[in-house]
Amino acid sequence: MFISLFASFPTAKFIVERVTCNQRKDADEWDVAVRWRLQGIHEGIGYFGRPSNKPIKILGINHVRVRNEKIVEEWMAFDGMDVLKQIHTNAENTSSD
Repeated sequence: MFISLFASFPTAKFIVERVTCNQRKDADEWDVAVRWRLQGIHEGIGYFGRPSNKPIKILGINHVRVRNEKIVEEWMAFDGMDVLKQIHTNAENTSSD
């Protein structure tokens, strides 16, 4: 999934905005949350289909459970519908953020 996602935006910047770690009580486990942003041009074939050459911004978060210094679980969330809206919106109808 990551390969296909990044293939859609081959020259994009991946920016980590915040990392939070909490150790689980009575265990050698950590819960880690990573808030990130991907900014670039939809210029590759991948998760979001044929290139549109539109500027895209994806806001996302990953939650990771680490045990004995190894990732044992991971969840990733981002709004794919928002990305599709950015891809399929006409340039004259977009607003700057």
